[in-house]
Amino acid sequence: MNEPQQLPSGRHGLPRRFVIRNQRERLLAATAQAVAAQGYGRTNVADIIAAAGVSRRTFYEHFADKEECFFAAYEAIVLLVFRAVEEAYSTPDDWPHKVSSGIEALVGFVVNEPEFARMFFLEAPAAGAAARVHRDRVMALFAQFLEPGRELPAREIEVPQMAIQLLVGGLYEIIYSRLMRDERQQLQDDLPDMVYCALVPFTGHAQADAVRQEVLGRDLPPVVPSA
Repeated sequence: MNEPQQLPSGRHGLPRRFVIRNQRERLLAATAQAVAAQGYGRTNVADIIAAAGVSRRTFYEHFADKEECFFAAYEAIVLLVFRAVEEAYSTPDDWPHKVSSGIEALVGFVVNEPEFARMFFLEAPAAGAAARVHRDRVMALFAQFLEPGRELPAREIEVPQMAIQLLVGGLYEIIYSRLMRDERQQLQDDLPDMVYCALVPFTGHAQADAVRQEVLGRDLPPVVPSA
């Protein structure tokens, strides 16, 4: 059997595939940094390559323009956020505590990764209609975590599917408003009430408040999503 050919090495003897991946990831991180600092509209390719420390030629080897780079960075951030929430939600616990853990992970990401958070929540809408389509798709992804609440056997009230859209949109709006006012640290104080509001339509007041009380005063988890 023929062995696969090794790609030519890049700088410092690193395989070229590693160098290419590293350059692309630097460009994505630089995009988030530049957009968080000055907004999507004012950011240009020169800002991104300056923050990434790469050449203009390298940029265009990876992306056709600023918009393509922005959406690639946005998708990378979506993956980070989703992995963090999914990992927290996947704990072997009952559904209300899974939701609580997921919201804690989301808030932890926003508090601990401000550049990524600003790009995810604030700057995506500024990128036009295509960005709003991306955002709607992401919100639908997160709605999946609440969907099992409609099947809880303990309640006799049927919760309409629209309630999930309202809850996800409401959580998004709370985070958006805090970031707009540069108050992301206060999201930790908001967290218990966010958990309560996400649970109460499905569990009723008593259980939602019990989980809320558990969250009060608890430190946010570190943001270390699985690779």
